[in-house]
Amino acid sequence: MADLATFRARVRTARRSAGRTQQQLARDIGLHPHVLSHKLNGSPGSILNSRDAVAIVATLAEWGGIASRREAEDLLRLASVPPQIVARAAQQPPLSDLEPGPPAAPPPQIAPPTPLWWTDDSVPALRPAPLPEPITSLVGRSEDVETVLGLLRHSRLVTLLGAGGTGKTRLALRVGQLSTGDFADGVAFADLSPLTNPELIADAVLRSLGLAPDAGGATEAQLIRALRPATMLVVLDNLEHLAAGADLLSRLLAAAPGVTLLVTSRVVLRLYGEQQYRVRPLPLPEDSVIATPMSIRSSDAVVLFCQRARAVRPEFDPAGAELTAVAEICRVLGGLPLAIELAAAQIRTFSPSAVLERLTGQLGWLGPGPRDRPRRQQSLAAALAWSETLLDAEQRRLFAHLGVFAGSFDAAAAAAVTGQPAEQVLQLLVQLEDQSLLEPVDRAAVTGSPRFRLLEPVREYALGRLGELVEVDGIRRAHFRYFARAAQLMGPPRPGADSDPDLYRLYLDQANIRAALDWAVERAADDPDCLVDALRLVTASGRMWSRRSLLAEGMAYLQRLLAIEADTRVAPPELRMVALLQAASFGCMRNDLDQTRQLAGAALAMAGELDDPRVASKAHRLLGEAALAAGSVDEAMAHFERQLELGRRAEDPALTGDGLNMMGQGYARMGRLAEARTTLLTALPVMESTGDLDLVGAVIGSLADVAFRTGDTDEAADCWVAMLEIHREVRTYRGMAYGLEGCASVEARRGRARKALEFASAAQRIRDAGGWTLPEPERQVLLAALAEPVGRLDETDRRQAIADGRHRGLDAIIDEALAIARPKTVLQELG
Repeated sequence: MADLATFRARVRTARRSAGRTQQQLARDIGLHPHVLSHKLNGSPGSILNSRDAVAIVATLAEWGGIASRREAEDLLRLASVPPQIVARAAQQPPLSDLEPGPPAAPPPQIAPPTPLWWTDDSVPALRPAPLPEPITSLVGRSEDVETVLGLLRHSRLVTLLGAGGTGKTRLALRVGQLSTGDFADGVAFADLSPLTNPELIADAVLRSLGLAPDAGGATEAQLIRALRPATMLVVLDNLEHLAAGADLLSRLLAAAPGVTLLVTSRVVLRLYGEQQYRVRPLPLPEDSVIATPMSIRSSDAVVLFCQRARAVRPEFDPAGAELTAVAEICRVLGGLPLAIELAAAQIRTFSPSAVLERLTGQLGWLGPGPRDRPRRQQSLAAALAWSETLLDAEQRRLFAHLGVFAGSFDAAAAAAVTGQPAEQVLQLLVQLEDQSLLEPVDRAAVTGSPRFRLLEPVREYALGRLGELVEVDGIRRAHFRYFARAAQLMGPPRPGADSDPDLYRLYLDQANIRAALDWAVERAADDPDCLVDALRLVTASGRMWSRRSLLAEGMAYLQRLLAIEADTRVAPPELRMVALLQAASFGCMRNDLDQTRQLAGAALAMAGELDDPRVASKAHRLLGEAALAAGSVDEAMAHFERQLELGRRAEDPALTGDGLNMMGQGYARMGRLAEARTTLLTALPVMESTGDLDLVGAVIGSLADVAFRTGDTDEAADCWVAMLEIHREVRTYRGMAYGLEGCASVEARRGRARKALEFASAAQRIRDAGGWTLPEPERQVLLAALAEPVGRLDETDRRQAIADGRHRGLDAIIDEALAIARPKTVLQELG
């Protein structure tokens, strides 16, 4: 597999040593500079092939930027050039003219992580979220539901096909609800509509399973490993715009024989074994000549219209001519559910006859273009166009601009893309909701501001109308800048997602942040302002990437932007430094030691140049963690001492307390347990002074480890329980995993092996969901604590304990863990 990041870095070093630019390199190998940049950065659809790599290396050799054949061959191998092509290139000028160079050093042997037996794939750790609960009931579709359920019994890939607005999603959700008992591991639902990159399908499915995508980028392999032993229905909603990535589904089905896929799409996937089911519009009333009031009222289309109309006019009960008008409305709209709902919303203001008159006029007004499309598409276009004609100029303008939002939004965000005051926009949004063009998203209790969203077919229509009014790219830029500014203006982290409105807002804005970054990344190489703002957005959103199982996605954005910035050097040094530190932090969370060292080292060098003790302190901390994880305790302690010194220089109690905490951990690893305890007790009041319970919990966890190493199991239990209680209170899941692992060690030492294994399994469940790897030294300690007592369990008890940890309610498991402490708090114990 190509190591593009290293190849790109070494090409840049060789090019600069030769005094050449990337534009010159592109010209000499016959590529446009933008094309070369995309190839080197691994942009979607851009592949650096062997011919490109050989041309790049040969040109660098001609310029004198490469000194030996060995260096050239190593560079070609980084680009995954096949050995026979490497050998052939080395035998021809200009590479054959180079000095041979020293023999290649053997690659460093890095021991793989010690496996934890409770993470075996034979015990599924999948925790799909509950299926979305529709606000309104499903009308009709009973035959469709039964048919699709039957298809799922005989086919592992069923695609629900139909135009936008036919009700594919509602049908899929109902089928999923009824299928829960048919699949041992349940039903997962992945909404793909916010995605723009087919490469993120695997990431979205992993998150729907309650798992975090691997920051190493091998998400497809991770998904296959997770689903291989599972018996599960996975619903993939809105796949049509990502059809280029549909081959993933075939590979998934081949590797996971117990998995069944239910897909909604507007286009056929053309995959082997695909069972297609066309979702038709609702059945229409009989022709008006032979229809009776009873037959009209029994029509599913009319039932839907009346049900939705009563939501805005409870007394609505049409009869006579008005009932006939309702039937004709449903016929004009072709039985399309979304179009019928839009028309029914107008009953608040208009009678059925008036709705029919205006709607038929709208169909004529639409002209020949829509009439060339299938009737169901005419119907939806007509309903949306007519709904739009009922809006005044301000409402119409706002409605079109809302098409740029990929997820939910509030009045402030909408105001940013229209340039209108937020108070005025909020009134307009409520009016659009009254017209059923917007759906409310009830999050005002947390964010303090109501949020709205557009259904995907309505969003597409709005975006099309926006393109007729203004230059869409300018509005997308305003959308991007708003979310970039909003993320930067957020306050310092507060404990836990539940009590931190800023962090919760990031979660709500996730789809829009992704859309904004996707737009910006494509322009970053040619637009310095765009690159700088994109770096600010991705770093300011760091809390979201690290705490929402999005490490892989956040790292991917950082790597692409940092690679572009390395070639352009347009970002302020302070921003580049913070981005490098953020990327190093992500690498540390994933236990990627090489990446942590490289990125933290670069951030540290810049912090020295900029005289920034805070960033330097954090960088030393990450470098120390990497050294500690690699077993280099002396090196780690040197970094921790420097971390502490810089924290004190910055007069930052959080950095100072963390430095003391890491020093204490280092002393514990060296066996100097008395010094470790004294240092940690010094750190505790410093951390308490910050008011950040998360930091306090970290120090208490370190004290627990020291107590356990000294043989004081009771104090270790008290400390780990206190740590676990704190981290549950502030919803810091990574800390909760450490707390449960500590409680597992205690229970194992006390001889309660089954409960110990359940706690360890629950902790791993949290780590899987967050993408947090347990560092190797701590993994070894945990394994050593559990090995003997768990080894005495029989196979049935062992497997049941693992399964309980994976599938029981997490709060119930934590409640049991909290009960292992003595009846007093750790702070009382410590005085």
